[in-house]
Amino acid sequence: MFYKTRNITLAAYLKAEGLRLDNVERNQGNQVTFVFMDPNSYAERYEEIFKSGDAEANIKKFMDELNGLRDIIFKG
Repeated sequence: MFYKTRNITLAAYLKAEGLRLDNVERNQGNQVTFVFMDPNSYAERYEEIFKSGDAEANIKKFMDELNGLRDIIFKG
């Protein structure tokens, strides 16, 4: 199963939680969609936690993931 989001901060959080980024789709204009492998259907629950403001993650890991995603977008 796959999970898709265009929200880069949510994508960084999902990566920090251990979900594997499968692909980055480039859409019309400057939009990208992050596609995650989600065989256990965890992504929707993580999204709920993230949007509720109750998400907890190692801040260094989150920032590393966020910077990595930015690199993919702008240098890839």
